Amino acid sequence: MEEVWKDVIGYEGFYLVSNTGNIYGVVAGRAISIKTEKNGYKRVTLNRSGVRKTISVHRLVVEAFIEPITEGFCVDHIDNNRG
Repeated sequence: MEEVWKDVIGYEGFYLVSNTGNIYGVVAGRAISIKTEKNGYKRVTLNRSGVRKTISVHRLVVEAFIEPITEGFCVDHIDNNRG
């Protein structure tokens, strides 16, 4: 599968997310480390203007490649593979 990159919604110009779930910091010029939680989900901490926010990687992928997430929208892995 070819890796495709798009802006992280709300962090345009700061971070990119790929269709494979990688995160790249544009300003830092490097890949951003991703933490795997005890429940198996991968999360990343993004920083903009000194405000840090921890977000699930799969939600970033959905927003960038499928559709914006609205209130009450649930993102889950159909195959139950959280990696």
